[in-house]
Amino acid sequence: ITATEFLSNTAAGSGGAIYQDSPGPITIAESSFDGNRSNNRGGAIFVASNRVLSVDSSTFVNNRAWLYGGGVANQSGVMRVSNSTFSGNTLQDSGG
Repeated sequence: ITATEFLSNTAAGSGGAIYQDSPGPITIAESSFDGNRSNNRGGAIFVASNRVLSVDSSTFVNNRAWLYGGGVANQSGVMRVSNSTFSGNTLQDSGG
């Protein structure tokens, strides 16, 4: 996924914009996640157990989750993040 904007998406469960539970890795580059919401974990992205996500040169701004991971939630998966910005991501229940 390259040069994509994820704006104001909502999930009833986890992963407001992306729920990574595919067997292969997902790579995101030069993309933005702004104003996404989830009613569980990962306001913008949720990474399930034993899954792989790489993020490079992307921004996560003003995303919100109910339980944890205002921007991104990782449930024992593998995440690699480089040259990215996280700002204003929050949780309904507590921190961001």
